[in-house]
Amino acid sequence: MKLLKNKTFLSMMLGVLWSAPFLFESMWPLAVLSLIFMVYALSEYNTVDLIKYGSLVIFVQNIIAVYWMKALSPVAWILVALILASEFAVFAYLFASLRKRVKRQKNILWLIPFAWYLYEYSRGLGMFKWSWTNLGNWLTWNSDNMAFASVVGLNGLSFILMLFAVSLYSSITKKDKTSKAICLCSLCFIYGFPLKNNIDDFEGEATVRIVSNGKAAIERWDANVLNEIKQFYLEGSSNFETEPQVILWPESAIVSEYPSDVVANISKKSNVPILYGAFINDSENFHNVYGVSYPNKQYLEKPYEKRFLVPMGEFVIFRKLVTEIMPDYGWPVRDVSPGDGGGDIVVNNLNIGPLLCWEALFPEATRTQISKKTDFLVVASNTSWFSQNATQQFSRLIKMRALESGRNMISIITGGGSSIVDINGKVLFESPLGEDLFQNQKIKIQKRNTVFNKFGDFLLLFPSIIICLLNIRRK
Repeated sequence: MKLLKNKTFLSMMLGVLWSAPFLFESMWPLAVLSLIFMVYALSEYNTVDLIKYGSLVIFVQNIIAVYWMKALSPVAWILVALILASEFAVFAYLFASLRKRVKRQKNILWLIPFAWYLYEYSRGLGMFKWSWTNLGNWLTWNSDNMAFASVVGLNGLSFILMLFAVSLYSSITKKDKTSKAICLCSLCFIYGFPLKNNIDDFEGEATVRIVSNGKAAIERWDANVLNEIKQFYLEGSSNFETEPQVILWPESAIVSEYPSDVVANISKKSNVPILYGAFINDSENFHNVYGVSYPNKQYLEKPYEKRFLVPMGEFVIFRKLVTEIMPDYGWPVRDVSPGDGGGDIVVNNLNIGPLLCWEALFPEATRTQISKKTDFLVVASNTSWFSQNATQQFSRLIKMRALESGRNMISIITGGGSSIVDINGKVLFESPLGEDLFQNQKIKIQKRNTVFNKFGDFLLLFPSIIICLLNIRRK
């Protein structure tokens, strides 16, 4: 019992519990229930304790989650967790300041879901964008739990979870009927009731060929292995019975610059356009891109440029400091430059919306890539730098992006784990991790105009700001 009264111990246990749903499906309901401890802290702790113990929860949660990704050095794990904890510290200070100026103290409790929404929304802004451990991602195991993502998106799901926790806490402590009604409604929303995403209608069908090598990224730096991989892509992209409309490769398929003569030759042999990930490296910029090589050896002059970059992977935060601490770690010599994105890639009457790897974590990246003409989205990734667990988590996030965007999605991953997800969040196809993939797949062209696709985060962002401001007592 003494341990339960120890705020440090309790905060660490909450951090562990909050990391568990990213690893184990059975843990998310328990994690959701544990949110009432955060609700209590936000409403009752003094400013110093809220900052100290709340930041500890976030630090522990993220250092465990980043560790299980297993793509970064220990210094990077700690640095990422510290940055995220410091972001919470700023939020905790602002919320504690808001509490002091609220007109009616009983409103503080119900401001928490709106303030939390603003906190998680702000984590996706600026250079250090991070939404991997947002609360809404606890629900990615089952498409029914994510049903309301088509209305409010990832951050909106976090809002619903926190609304449930607040109403549950209020029901227990105040026992009022309104809190119980809100608790029941928010619980229904968490389980996707009454919203059911079961759309079967489609405009047409496309035949695509997915080609992805099963070897991990680290193996590609061996020249012999790289030649073997190039041979795999040649054979996998040219030996087929039925000609596809387009061939899809993942990010960093053969580690080449754009445009690639190797890909051009393979496209010519197969007589099919190939979409592939590569790099543009010039004196000013170093862009991660997704472009096209056509059978006539022409190429897409303006490829899609990656907008959202991987912290400590594609760019190093506090580069001078961390490279001095760990000079032999093998940090990238040059940071990747954030690009301007791009519109649909059009090949053989197909309008394909491209995304590159890390961008699939962000609802806004997907939303802004959709146009009325977009037939489906392609996420080209190289998560083989990460653990298999991280690749599995990443694949679950694709389901939420499909629900939000109202488009079917194809995820092509270097090292295995590629998938096709429909607009209902159902996985139609998934390849085993670590295995080669070269096969034709039919994908339905389905388009749904979702509420989130139309309004994005603004549906809850503006009301959250207004509600917080309206409750401030003027001097």
